[in-house]
Formats: sequence, structure tokens, C-alpha cells
Amino acid sequence: PVVLIKLAFGPVLMAQLLPLVGLNGLDAQALTLEAAMPTGLISLVIASRYKLDERNLAFFILVDTLVSVVSLPLVHRFL
Repeated sequence: PVVLIKLAFGPVLMAQLLPLVGLNGLDAQALTLEAAMPTGLISLVIASRYKLDERNLAFFILVDTLVSVVSLPLVHRFL
């Protein structure tokens, strides 16, 4: 569910909300692609700092990144 929300629902929601705030064209496409990007490694640094479950987070970052290899081109194609 985490990967689905981040890589599918996020870009769809962003693409729907951007025209409402007056952004369109290349700016909207760039922001939509940014919403489709996988989870950054900075979240692992934050988890380490606050002694959270680093092992599970590292796994989710890996899965998120692997799925984004397929999802990013799809999002770009539909823009």
C-alpha cells in the first residue's frame, strides 16, 4: 500500500490539484514527475537519527525505487 500511494496516487492527485492553483504546462509536468519519484534516502537518515525501524524503511526504499523504474516512465507517458 505504501508504494501504491506514493507512486500512483500521489502523481494522480498532484496532476488534479495543480490546475486548481494555476500551474500548467512544463511546471505542472515537472511537479507531477517529482510527486512520482521514489522515497529519498534522507528518510533513512531521519529514521536513524530518531532510532526508528531502519531495516524496514531500507526495504521499503528498495521496493519503492525498483517499482519507480516502471512507474516513472508511465507517469511521463501520460503527461
